[in-house]
Amino acid sequence: MNQLTNGSVSDVSPVLSPDQKLVFFTRLSSSGPSIWSLNRENGTLTSCARGYSPCLIKGNPDAFYCVRNSTSGRSEIWYVDYVKGQESLILSDENRSFTNPKLSPDGKWIVCVGNSVSNISNKDNLDIFVVRTDGTRLTQLTFHPQADTSPVWAADGRSIYFVSSRANENNSYNVWRMNFNLE
Repeated sequence: MNQLTNGSVSDVSPVLSPDQKLVFFTRLSSSGPSIWSLNRENGTLTSCARGYSPCLIKGNPDAFYCVRNSTSGRSEIWYVDYVKGQESLILSDENRSFTNPKLSPDGKWIVCVGNSVSNISNKDNLDIFVVRTDGTRLTQLTFHPQADTSPVWAADGRSIYFVSSRANENNSYNVWRMNFNLE
């Protein structure tokens, strides 16, 4: 076992690049969360951008999607090309926060977690949403009054797996699968 980063700050949410050469992660420090990369071959650490929860883009090693907090405290999904210094806001809503972005295998959709008010319980809870990578077609996929979170895509992009505290009396989390067929 090898420690790869300095223990004086908190480093979380590692993601390995498709070529396995870089590890991207969120560094939590007093100045806020930021995304860093670690070159596995030579140990070089690079500060890439503000934000957290990096979501890598297959075929584009210089960019990722991530989460940033707005000035009002809501979480938003951003596209960041950290080499060119280009950043674009993909998903923001003044009434919701969005986190945990995961890119679909075809690169057209982002699945994420958003907070919403349940029509059944009238309480704030977590649901699964998708949005096109250009920020259009925001669609809420789950509407259950219990928390739906941690979505991941099936390799073929036809299903989304997630965990939910629905369908049981003690609110324990279970793994669920739903079909995905938006065009």
